[in-house]
Amino acid sequence: MDLRQIAGLPLQRIPLLAGMQDAATFVREVVRKLNRRLRSLRLREYPDNDGQGTICELILLGYFRRRPILARTRFFHRRNIVELQPQIQVLPLSDEPVWEFLSGSQLIWDLLCDPNDHRLQDYRSPLFARARNREMLSLLEVGELCRRYIQACADQRASALDPFCAFVGGHVHMAEITELNGFRWLIPPAGTTISEAPFFSEDTH
Repeated sequence: MDLRQIAGLPLQRIPLLAGMQDAATFVREVVRKLNRRLRSLRLREYPDNDGQGTICELILLGYFRRRPILARTRFFHRRNIVELQPQIQVLPLSDEPVWEFLSGSQLIWDLLCDPNDHRLQDYRSPLFARARNREMLSLLEVGELCRRYIQACADQRASALDPFCAFVGGHVHMAEITELNGFRWLIPPAGTTISEAPFFSEDTH
């Protein structure tokens, strides 16, 4: 995990991993620093993205001491005062060979996985049925599945079904994180280049 890439923080603002024995401690320290920075902004009006004061959600996914970690953090405010303690959830990753985590519109995902629902037909693929049945997918197939799902959420018709999708759009960029190779772009952000060819192209079908 490249600490310099976490929320754009300079490397010196993150404690060295050598002093941390577990992922939960690492996550809490990163979140503490981010929340302190958020409170220091003293915005006239902090955003409320869900009617419950949520400013943003941070998802940390990677490997810590050769073990996979996934942590979700909700930064929020009450009456425009940022809470001192963000809500942190460190999720245990299953040892099963097939495991999934969805961050996005559950409605659109269920729609694409339902063979009897023909809405958003342009984004459908047999991969959704295989994912629903928890079949093993290759990284290539997972990437294609995710790209179709994101593009379906970005479709204006999806926004009419789930208001959450109104915030989805733009260039789809995607990365893989593996214990062996670390972080690697599959589809890089627009306007950037990578030293090696993407794992698959946006023309993959």
